[in-house]
Amino acid sequence: MGFIKQVLSLLFLLQCCFSFSSNIEHLTYFSEQHPPFNYLDQSGTPQGYAYELLQEIWYELEVPQQPVSILPWVKAYSNVQKNKHTVLFSASKISSREKDFKWVCSIIEINVVLLGLKEKNINVNSMAHARGFKVVAIRSAEGERLLIENHFNEKRIFQVNEMKTALKVVLLGGVDFIATNELDAYRALRELGQDPDEFKVNWILKSTPICYAFNRNVSNRIIKHFQQALDEVQKNTTFIDQLKHKYDLSNH
Repeated sequence: MGFIKQVLSLLFLLQCCFSFSSNIEHLTYFSEQHPPFNYLDQSGTPQGYAYELLQEIWYELEVPQQPVSILPWVKAYSNVQKNKHTVLFSASKISSREKDFKWVCSIIEINVVLLGLKEKNINVNSMAHARGFKVVAIRSAEGERLLIENHFNEKRIFQVNEMKTALKVVLLGGVDFIATNELDAYRALRELGQDPDEFKVNWILKSTPICYAFNRNVSNRIIKHFQQALDEVQKNTTFIDQLKHKYDLSNH
């Protein structure tokens, strides 16, 4: 009798594993043309930081590589909201859309920061302290909006039209910080021939996780396993650092 129970338990376990694997393999993936995170290259092959991370997640989950449809953002977003067994990436997890999906986070954190030269040896210890410095921001960009929302003195905010111009103002000592997307600033510094390591983040104005967003009907079990797989991939810091370097997403 004990033997029969063991056999039945094993069969049940195998059936559960098969069902789980089958469910994961029947997910449909949607993305947009948004380099360096996700895009089609000139040959029509999916590429990007989030896509290569997803490939590693599939490997961890022991499922074969899955097709990805690259669509305009609005259409991709709508498809995953409306259709079961679908996944959208890369999606910013912001409050206005948090209830629309189930989330696996994070692919990477996008920070809007106050970035300044290390040689100035400034150590900001609070938002109130940060308000005492001169800051350059790009007109109508998120950095400028966050400065205004956080009650920075408008007389201490210098507006310019382009990232590279803003960075030059910092390099010439006209202001203490630039308020900007951290990754965009490091990329622009390299294009200017400047060493990003000469800069440091003095304050984070906003941090937004970039994630995989699943249709609300995807089972919590699948979400849990995806999250565990992503966490395992992120532990491989050598791989993550190489991937960030490949897609120009680090300050090195």
